Amino acid sequence: DGALGQDFNDFYVAASAQQQGQNPYDGKVLTRFEQQLFGQASFSNTVASPPAFFVAFRPFLAITPRQGLIVWLLLSSVALVSALRALGRTLGIARGGLLWALAAGPPTIIAAFLGQISLLLVACYLRAIVLLHGRRPLPAGLLLGLTLVKPHLMIVPVALLCALSWRQGGRRMAAATLGCVALLCLAAIPLAEPGSTGHWIDALRRYGGTFDRWQPDISSLAGIYLPYLPRNLGRALSTGSASRRTPQTRTSTGWSPRWPRSWPS
Repeated sequence: DGALGQDFNDFYVAASAQQQGQNPYDGKVLTRFEQQLFGQASFSNTVASPPAFFVAFRPFLAITPRQGLIVWLLLSSVALVSALRALGRTLGIARGGLLWALAAGPPTIIAAFLGQISLLLVACYLRAIVLLHGRRPLPAGLLLGLTLVKPHLMIVPVALLCALSWRQGGRRMAAATLGCVALLCLAAIPLAEPGSTGHWIDALRRYGGTFDRWQPDISSLAGIYLPYLPRNLGRALSTGSASRRTPQTRTSTGWSPRWPRSWPS
């Protein structure tokens, strides 16, 4: 089925492109890799995750996309159920059916069918709440930092959680979140394609501009604030990071202003 595991396949394709020094935010590059891996291109193959996510995703490239999807779903399901049980114990409703109803709700089924990262994001977010309640803001902040692999969706709930709990450990949690994000970004720089940060920033701006033009999903909320990213920020970052690489590794001379009519995963 063309929709089964669509988001996971998008991750797989983008990570494959990045591993080979290509731009994982270029629709034409992704279409070419899709043809090689699946024999056809999907109607939507663009992903707005930062370069660090594709670097972390690379272990899945050691197996086939279908095998990777199975492992991905198992990890996501275990993480979500474990987080819900921990939240249930914290709230005193561990034996009730409410949490299991949430775990098997329509959003969960849809996310699992598409191979989305949403289940892992929710699991990390709930675990962070439990840790914060247990007066452990630093590990909670590390988990919140991991949720920002989908920043266009999670930056608002993460910021709100830190702000609402500022006097109960939220300040330390926010510091840990920023530290986690900075560490992941720095670790990914030598492993990502040339100009990766700039390409990502430019892609985010383009996603923000689609808020009222294509079929929206939950990530469409990012269209409210992404257009306010500085227009030249991506180009500056791309030039700066690419200049530290050898010319032979570059795949293009700049960012193409054209973008496929698809919505990010």
